[in-house]
Amino acid sequence: MGTGRAVQHHLLLSLAKVVALLGIAAVFLFAVLPKLHADYGASPILDSRTVVWLVMQLHLMFAAFVLGVLCWSSDFCVYSSCEKMLVESRH
Repeated sequence: MGTGRAVQHHLLLSLAKVVALLGIAAVFLFAVLPKLHADYGASPILDSRTVVWLVMQLHLMFAAFVLGVLCWSSDFCVYSSCEKMLVESRH
């Protein structure tokens, strides 16, 4: 498979994932909207503690992702600089 074809396949796959996630979000939204006329402070599906736990869990997962990207990028920079030093030392 050519490089251009692989990129096109990857982009189409990513677009399909985005459409699927937006579809799931739309279904969830339309499931919740009719129940929103409840009392103030009453969540239609989840209680407040569960919502806070979910928000905090997503926050921690995002922090782990950012740290992972930071570690990966620093590792890549160190590897590329070491590779350059090894090539220079051979000559």
